[in-house]
Amino acid sequence: MGGMSHELGVYMSALFMRQPTAIIVASIIGIQLAIIISLLGLVGVQRLRRFLSRIRNQQREERIRRVLIDYYFENVDKFQSASSKPTTKPKFGYWENRGFIRRILLQTSSRFSGRDHAVFSRLYRELGFLGEDLKQTKSWFWWKRLPAVIRLESLATHEAIPRLEQLIEDEHDIVALAAMRALSRLQYPNKIQNILDALSRRAPTRRDVFMSILSNLGYENSDEILKYLFDCYDPYIATLCIRTLGDLKVERAEDHLLSLVKSSNDHVAAESIKALGRLRSQKSLELIEALLQHPVAEVRSEVVEAVARIMGKSAQAILTKAMEDKDFRVRRSAYYAMKGGF
Repeated sequence: MGGMSHELGVYMSALFMRQPTAIIVASIIGIQLAIIISLLGLVGVQRLRRFLSRIRNQQREERIRRVLIDYYFENVDKFQSASSKPTTKPKFGYWENRGFIRRILLQTSSRFSGRDHAVFSRLYRELGFLGEDLKQTKSWFWWKRLPAVIRLESLATHEAIPRLEQLIEDEHDIVALAAMRALSRLQYPNKIQNILDALSRRAPTRRDVFMSILSNLGYENSDEILKYLFDCYDPYIATLCIRTLGDLKVERAEDHLLSLVKSSNDHVAAESIKALGRLRSQKSLELIEALLQHPVAEVRSEVVEAVARIMGKSAQAILTKAMEDKDFRVRRSAYYAMKGGF
């Protein structure tokens, strides 16, 4: 048997010596198989680690939440002023990941308000997280400053106001907008003017963030938003202000919106009509109906929606006629209105 194996080995060696190409091909195939097997093994290991980590994180999260709730109930009744100190320090264990604890603490504190929120804010500060966030906002790299600002926004503490007011002038637009959004959630003197002044110097790169900032300023600050609307010269920003006023249903903005319906900018006109529709403005009905023949389809589409909102079922004849419009956007608005979509 041993002799046969030896003879087979000699035969194969002789074959490969005569055919060097076969040796190269076999080597390449072997290397490829080794790489594939290694990659599959790595994928399997990663999946197993993720699965075990998910189970472990759920257990850690539940334990940390219990510690936080115990801390809350032990200290909420003793919470008198900013100078008072809690009587119990939470025990997390030296091995815990600080980032993990911070995330759970922020999630927990965001569910509370008033005095309850202040208890968790104090704990956040005592564990050193607030200091770390404030330090990280001074980083040279915007991608480090941004998450720190977002965490400060979630914390909603007045201790961060001085630093956030500096960050609204940040060289990176996203960081500056995040700082404005964080400030817009807090109540303090001169907030509105500071935010709107900084906002006017920024290009509206993120429509959603602009809308969030303006909405956070709230119904009670709508006069400032109106002033900002007429002071700004950017039609894009004007449309954001108009949409905010419509979403907030600011009735005292009705006369101002009526003056913008005939704007030379079609987007401003369309947003004004949409806002008046949200206000159910009977005063604007005649003026809006006259724009059913507007040359721009976007404006006609908003007119159909606004008329449906204001007139309700009485707008059936107008909607039926709008179904014959040559532009699909107008027909779509009329269809949704007839189906009660508005």
